[in-house]
Amino acid sequence: MPQSKHPAWPALKAAFPHTIPILAGFGFLGLTYGIYVRVQGFSFWYAMLTGVIIFGGSLQFVAIDMLCAPFAPLQTFLAALLIQARHLFYGLAMLDKFCGAGRKKLYLIYAMCDESFSINCAATIPQGIDRGWFMFWVSLLNQSYWVIASALGGILGGMITFNTEGLDFVMTAMFVVIFLEQCLKEKQPITPLIGLAVPALCLVLFGPDQFLIPAMIGILALLLALRRPLSRKRGRNHDAADLPTAGHCDPALCRCNHAASISAVCRIFRQKKNAANCAVSGGGAAGGNLWHAGNLLPAQCQLAFRQPRCA
Repeated sequence: MPQSKHPAWPALKAAFPHTIPILAGFGFLGLTYGIYVRVQGFSFWYAMLTGVIIFGGSLQFVAIDMLCAPFAPLQTFLAALLIQARHLFYGLAMLDKFCGAGRKKLYLIYAMCDESFSINCAATIPQGIDRGWFMFWVSLLNQSYWVIASALGGILGGMITFNTEGLDFVMTAMFVVIFLEQCLKEKQPITPLIGLAVPALCLVLFGPDQFLIPAMIGILALLLALRRPLSRKRGRNHDAADLPTAGHCDPALCRCNHAASISAVCRIFRQKKNAANCAVSGGGAAGGNLWHAGNLLPAQCQLAFRQPRCA
């Protein structure tokens, strides 16, 4: 298949700019990690292989200390589980987005990290770009940055010595930027407020060493409890002016399995057509028939709206 025809290459071109801030953060922190591995007496191969096999950020720093400690598999397992437990919540949040990714889903699950999760959740994917390939390239590029930087740090660690104290703050600064970008895109301020208030409360109640998992559970519980009100409010924000013109497809209205979009179009359909088709609720083929019956969207939107098979 010609390169220009394959959906992977446009997706790579669209995904790369989103990963440039990660390249900067992983470049500095990966070098620091590689140097740290070398200072502890390990070869640079350890820095590179842990990035391929573990790819856990803070867990990799702890893993080097565990390798220097007496053999304790149970304690190692529990420590790794607690450090990376936040990925359990990341996985729940990505269930719908990974739908239809096919075999790429296995790698997307394996390579999920904080940064890839943030980009894949917040990024606005251009029209015509395959979502599965976009998320695949985001994950692969981010992991490649970390592995290459760690290997370089391991190599340089044997040649130079300098004080790296405070260098890991690069990652904290990057997360602040990502959070601010998501806040600017979010039309409902309650979700960022939950993300700030719950961890702050848990920090006071549980302390800096134990607050992370309770904070994740609290955020998840509140978002689940507010899911219906937030969905209804998002649906009310769509009106007749939001409908695309001929030949134009709005990804926000064509998103797969988006009940709020169906509800919004149903209300518009009632106002403009007064047809019985408005009784349709839900996604998939029924939603696609509703769009077609109302003649509200062009053909590409009708096809994009149909619910894909989850593989």
